Amino acid sequence: MANRRALARGGARIAAGVIGVAVAAATIGAATLLPLPSVERTPLSVQVRPVPADQQRVCPGGLLELGADASASSISAFAAPQRVDGSVGGAVDGAVSRRGLKPVGVVAGAADAAPAVIDVAPSAAGAAPQIAGAQSQTAAREVLAGLAAASCTEANADSWLVGGATTLGQTSLVLLSNPSAVQATVDLSVYSESGILTAPGAQGIVVDPGTQRIVPLAGIAPNAQAPVVHVESAGGTVAASLQQSLVRGIKPSGVDVVGPTAQPARQQLISGMIVSDIAAAQSAGGSEGSSSAMPAVRVLAPGRTAAKVTVSVVPENGKQVGTTTSATVPAGTVQELPLDKLVDGAYTVSVNSDQPIVVAARTTDIRRTGEDFGWFAASPRLADSILVPVAPGPAAALHLANPGAHEVTVHVPSDSGAGPSTAVTVPAGGGTSVALGSPGRTVVLHGTAGLVASVGLVGVQGIASYPLAPAGPQAQQITVYPR
Repeated sequence: MANRRALARGGARIAAGVIGVAVAAATIGAATLLPLPSVERTPLSVQVRPVPADQQRVCPGGLLELGADASASSISAFAAPQRVDGSVGGAVDGAVSRRGLKPVGVVAGAADAAPAVIDVAPSAAGAAPQIAGAQSQTAAREVLAGLAAASCTEANADSWLVGGATTLGQTSLVLLSNPSAVQATVDLSVYSESGILTAPGAQGIVVDPGTQRIVPLAGIAPNAQAPVVHVESAGGTVAASLQQSLVRGIKPSGVDVVGPTAQPARQQLISGMIVSDIAAAQSAGGSEGSSSAMPAVRVLAPGRTAAKVTVSVVPENGKQVGTTTSATVPAGTVQELPLDKLVDGAYTVSVNSDQPIVVAARTTDIRRTGEDFGWFAASPRLADSILVPVAPGPAAALHLANPGAHEVTVHVPSDSGAGPSTAVTVPAGGGTSVALGSPGRTVVLHGTAGLVASVGLVGVQGIASYPLAPAGPQAQQITVYPR
């Protein structure tokens, strides 16, 4: 009997334990299945829109001569360029402030030939203003002749210069302008037809605040037929440009100032490539010089993969037949693709690739009075409005290209600004141009979103062009979470 009672008590204890475990398991399961009470609180935040900063552009300065005096390495600026600048939406509409930069190593020249910085402050309403400037200059010297024009550009930490050469008869100078109050340290990476070039003097170039450093490209990339220069700066930002001049035998045969081209991308657009007197260029194509006098597109594939490139050239007047050229550009090298089936006129150039590329086009203008060449840089698409600087020069024209699927109409103001504007229709996938009339002024255009544009100059003095680029991105609204 005692054993039975003990067994009964033990069974009861076991049953109670099992029941307790079951109850605990049920409680835990319910806790996982049933929603638990929660407390939510949205963190305190404040929307802050930064005050628009002053807008600033840098003009590269007057044309430079290398070895103009007894020293073969000396640099001199012989004359000042003609400049035009202006603004809209600033503290004082149309007004800009100007100051010069000190060109380091320039031993002689006109004081007003120095590079210039133009600034405009935002209006009292706080809206971001627009500012623009451009310069042009004609040379007729023993070793320097032709027409050069350039826009005044924003200083950046990363720029690409497509142009220049360092072969026989060619002089190329890289201009590094630092408009900031902070010292800039610049590295130059130079690509050529044989790949990327290395040189000790290309790294760690110090550009002091308020100065311009001039770097002869031949010291970094000797005997380069088709260089492309990648400019990277740390600390202060720099406005980079390149001056190229050519002497055939003992005859000066052109000069130009090349501004930055568009950043690497799979599609690059060039508006207003001007071909002038192609018959004379064909006759001179095999003469002495770094490359043929024929029109060409210079292409760099800066990555590690070869780029399959297609170049489409469409005439602006829509009456002539365009051309298409295809090629494979090895990784890290530069190729010049000739455009030898064109006639005189203005063209829109579209370069498409399966890899990011940088490009620019070059043409030569051979006249009875002399020879000149011009570089045509690629540029990004514009915003809805743009302030266009019309540099002094011959037959200034606005060139517009439309990569979109629908035609766009832009109204160009009259010379005086008081008369009726000119309606310019830019066809889808094509381009057009309009004469800008009186030079030395700025013109405001609206409805330009998605277009690509440039200003071209061509006449007895020579040929030149500069792209129109939208302003860099402004500071955007940010969210601040106070502690």
